[in-house]
Amino acid sequence: METSTSEKQYYPTVKQASGLLLKLILLSIPLAIPLVVIGLILKNLEIEQSITDGLIFLSLYIALFVITIKIGLQRIRSANDPDFKLKIKSVSAPVIFISIVVLIALIIISEPLSLLIPMPDSVKAYFEKMIQPNILSFISVAVAAPILEEILFRGIILEGFLRNYSPQKAIIWSAVLFGVFHLNPWQAIGAIIFGLFFGWLYWKTNSLIPGIILHFVNNFAAFVLTFGIDKNIETFYQLINNWAIYSIVFISSIAILIAGLRILKKRFNNLEITTNAAIQ
Repeated sequence: METSTSEKQYYPTVKQASGLLLKLILLSIPLAIPLVVIGLILKNLEIEQSITDGLIFLSLYIALFVITIKIGLQRIRSANDPDFKLKIKSVSAPVIFISIVVLIALIIISEPLSLLIPMPDSVKAYFEKMIQPNILSFISVAVAAPILEEILFRGIILEGFLRNYSPQKAIIWSAVLFGVFHLNPWQAIGAIIFGLFFGWLYWKTNSLIPGIILHFVNNFAAFVLTFGIDKNIETFYQLINNWAIYSIVFISSIAILIAGLRILKKRFNNLEITTNAAIQ
């Protein structure tokens, strides 16, 4: 049930979450200045440019999210719940495994949607400069992003939405903000789709763990596809390079997605029944 306007709302609402994300973006300007100076110093020391760029990007990324997460947690604790803690509890291995299978199917199914708007060469060049085939870029993409983004978008933003709105509205709005946050249409479509799934899992499991693991799997796969196979291979279809086989895999992925979601839903329903019975 949605909160009535006469009741005190939990932080954040959609408006407050949008403001929080705007702060994150604006913070990048003052935080980037000292990091750029450090980068110039490192450059003069003849340190490899890719290492310098990777270090600056990783430092800026972590600083931005840590500060924004701290702001969000402080506002929740001051406005609503002084003892608020992020929901990090264990989730059964079968749920994690089935969720990963569903995610892989979702990646394959959603890929054509992400390719509807071709990415300009200038944007590709920018991403290639920021993300390099080295350990710093791997940490940024596959370690820092899954942890920090899930804490902010699911642990803080979606948590507030679930307390203010219906679950459907809360999950949709959090996914939309997750997509918009990426600031480009080429990543936004996939981010919204995955945000819906991650949000649903957070709602059902009451834990950040599934989202962090799945976020890692997705970003790890993207990193490997970009740098670990062939730089010219940018899509799953290019990796298979056979229309007939790709069609079979695509159709099978739809079936796996439907079956996987049904299995997860059944497990969650059984868990709710068991929990309610134990409480009574």
